[in-house]
Amino acid sequence: MKRSIRAQAAILAAAVMAVAGVVLCAVFVQGARHEMVAEAVRDGVRASTSVLERINHGRSLDLRLREYRSFAQIVDDSGRVLAASPELRGKAPFSGVPGRGRPTAQTRTFELAPSAFHPASALEVDAQRIPFAGRTVSLYTFSPVPPPYISGPLVAALAVWTALVAAVSGAIVWWWMGRRLRGVEAIRRDLAEITVTDLSRRVPEGGRDEVGRLATTVNETLDRLEEAVEQQRRFTADVSHDLRTPIAAMQLELEDALDHPEDVDWVTSGEAMRAGLTRLHAIVADLLHLARLDAEDGGAREAVELSALVRRELASRQRRVEVRRVLSEAVVDGDDVQLARLLNNLLDNAERHARSVITVMVGQQDGQAVLTVSDDGIGIAPEDRERIFQRFVRLAASRSRDRSGTGLGLPIARRIAHAHGGTLEVAEQGPGACFVLRLPADPADQTSTGSSFPERTS
Repeated sequence: MKRSIRAQAAILAAAVMAVAGVVLCAVFVQGARHEMVAEAVRDGVRASTSVLERINHGRSLDLRLREYRSFAQIVDDSGRVLAASPELRGKAPFSGVPGRGRPTAQTRTFELAPSAFHPASALEVDAQRIPFAGRTVSLYTFSPVPPPYISGPLVAALAVWTALVAAVSGAIVWWWMGRRLRGVEAIRRDLAEITVTDLSRRVPEGGRDEVGRLATTVNETLDRLEEAVEQQRRFTADVSHDLRTPIAAMQLELEDALDHPEDVDWVTSGEAMRAGLTRLHAIVADLLHLARLDAEDGGAREAVELSALVRRELASRQRRVEVRRVLSEAVVDGDDVQLARLLNNLLDNAERHARSVITVMVGQQDGQAVLTVSDDGIGIAPEDRERIFQRFVRLAASRSRDRSGTGLGLPIARRIAHAHGGTLEVAEQGPGACFVLRLPADPADQTSTGSSFPERTS
């Protein structure tokens, strides 16, 4: 079973403090033992000095050295004990410097591990050759030193201290993480209660720390999700309405023909049903195109010269009204097929509303390629200039002039513009409507930073 972040943090804190405590205790113990060994060496040297002074002054050879916490043994070259401290009486003679036997002319200090000579503890040994009764003998002064862990009670006390520090650290982190994660738990609880049928709820926002920023991001995401779901609902309702109308018309036409076959003009009925199917096909095709635009991002890119694109598309169209052109070179990096679709959608919309003339202009302005399509129709009211870019929105004038429209042409055009890093807006110009497309100009083809875009004349 996976532990919570709170438990993991508490366990990690306790483990870190335990390791740190063990290291600190080890350093402390070794430092204390080093000082104790150094003190034992000093005691041994002082004890040896005291013994030599007694011998040199002809005093009685008394090797009681308790004031130095040491004891000594004098051994001749034959291995016979000549004198010893009370602690070593009855002990065998010391075997000498390990690996050398008798000490050399120089004093040798070394540590002797617990052995048969003195099993109780390790010893710090001061070994030297001294004159004694007309001959040279070996003087060994022994000072007990503690084991590496100094003592069992000290180790136990340090272990208890380390465990207590680790436990307290883990408890503090557990408590602190609980307070810090309380906001995360509140976010999780509120998110669990939010459903697609009610996306209006929001999670509580805290301070400016990570949890507060998380709550802010979650609420912003919920805002976008609510907007997307609402758009999806409106889109579904609009699709249902726009698809139901031609289907209902075809169903009515078919039922009337079946009920009264002798009175039916089959050619007229067929034409009516074909018109309905054509509208259905246009709606479905536009919906598929929008879906592809939402899934992709601009298509295959290449250098597209907008003036050439306008000439090509105008040459392939059947014109219901006069089209005037004011064109200068403007190159963009884009998808030729999608940009042609954008242009044709704008031309279709202009033809639907123009009285007698459509004007198409291409040029550059402030480092952007600009294409405008304007007509001399009744224009678009300011309050509708954004609404017409919503899917399936058709103004009354548009419905009265052309019932075959889908209400998706302008949304598709704006989506293509955004996919190319540009904008498509309705300009504040008149008479009629004027759609302005702005796209980033290809830097390799910009001849100047000024404007080559002509002013529109009415």
